[in-house]
Amino acid sequence: MADFDLTWAKGVRSLLKQGLFAEAVAHTEQALHCPGNDTNGRLVQLHGLTLYVNGEHDAARNAFESALLLSPLTAESLLALADLYVKNSQQKDARVSLTILVEDIDTVPAELLPRIAGLLGKVNETRKALFVCYRIVDNDSDCDEAIFAAAHYMRKLGYSPKAVIGMMRRAVSLAPDNCNYRRSLAATLSINGDIKAAYSLFTTISTDDICCRNCLRLMANVFKEFGDSERLTECKERLFEIDSSAS
Repeated sequence: MADFDLTWAKGVRSLLKQGLFAEAVAHTEQALHCPGNDTNGRLVQLHGLTLYVNGEHDAARNAFESALLLSPLTAESLLALADLYVKNSQQKDARVSLTILVEDIDTVPAELLPRIAGLLGKVNETRKALFVCYRIVDNDSDCDEAIFAAAHYMRKLGYSPKAVIGMMRRAVSLAPDNCNYRRSLAATLSINGDIKAAYSLFTTISTDDICCRNCLRLMANVFKEFGDSERLTECKERLFEIDSSAS
């Protein structure tokens, strides 16, 4: 595209930021109809991005794959393509796109890293997902989401319970109001024999916030262990409520 077209491209991205997705798609479609533009890789992948955010997944995937033949994809486009592959159950293709991003991680915008880690987890690239989480934490040592995700991947990779629990405690210390963090830490502590610490954490969590039967059963066992009949009853009532709504 000519230099003046960079201003046009910024205009399209402005439409995307404003949530005017269909209008952005119309702009890129119109541009592609101009002579010679259908072979412009940057324009084709921008069209793919507008289609992607507008929910036109098949068309977006086709656009990105066409753009690949014309010029290298940006990290943003590669991530979108990987997500589309995951949505289409193309796990192998998703891994290829994500691996390219991991190998060039020093050039990937930091704001994309959490999504990359999440998609790596979805395609069972656990070690790479943990690597990306570590990179996020290197950039922001107080990123509780990345720290908690790292603990999850560490557990899947067979790290010692002490290391996993230590990472979980770090996430909880950064976001003490996060019920999911506290619940997960309490469950891990219970499973690894620290019932007292698990009980202390479970008492800070309302059963109304929990929809997982296994978690409620684990809580119930801990409350029973400590003779906390009131909370044990709450767990049983919550389990009955969940079972009733499911039937």
